Amino acid sequence: MVGKISWVVTCEHASNAVPPKYEHLIPESCLSTHRGFDIGAEKYAQVLAKEISGKVFLGLYTRLLVDLNRSETNPHLYSEYTQTLPISEKKKLLKLYYKPFRKRVFDYIAREIKAGNSVIHLSCHSFTPELHGKVREMDVGILYDPHRSKEKAFAEKSKTELQKATSLAVRLNAPYRGTSDGHTTSLRLSFSQQQYIGIEIEINQRLFTKQVYPLWENVWFPLLVKILRQSTCP
Repeated sequence: MVGKISWVVTCEHASNAVPPKYEHLIPESCLSTHRGFDIGAEKYAQVLAKEISGKVFLGLYTRLLVDLNRSETNPHLYSEYTQTLPISEKKKLLKLYYKPFRKRVFDYIAREIKAGNSVIHLSCHSFTPELHGKVREMDVGILYDPHRSKEKAFAEKSKTELQKATSLAVRLNAPYRGTSDGHTTSLRLSFSQQQYIGIEIEINQRLFTKQVYPLWENVWFPLLVKILRQSTCP
């Protein structure tokens, strides 16, 4: 990468809030679960951005309204609660909540690159410890595009150093593939790997429980921040 490194932190699923107009559509019982938002992700994204002096962008509403981490053509862009809305209402959701978020992130990255800086984008997420009856044993996932050498080097170094320094189970491109449809995936289409590194960080929500969180907050997370900062590629 060339020039100064500019850090960008996003948390697409930071909130489970619903605009008053749409409150009747989504059950409160669903909003409070991992389906409504990425539990714990907003807090660690905020702290991460502060620690690495990065620009942070947070999703303001639940992904059950419209998913900020999906492309406009993705069949899961809308949840079962908004999928059946009239096309005109779906377009309103895009105009009011989806496109402004995506545009703010894109425009900021474009400005940084135009100024001669290289961008490292960390998209912060969390995942449920159990899905469809299967327990997920991993603690941290680092997602990247294997065809982009800068991202591969960043992800592999981060994993190696994090495993050396902690007892966390760290996996690459798990629990999802780094090339699956997402915010970083779309940005790679606009910016070269010399200009842009897009990494998704997935944290097991188990680490945010009362029993485990003190260790995460005081030991593991500070080490993760330090390692991410040191994993930049020349």
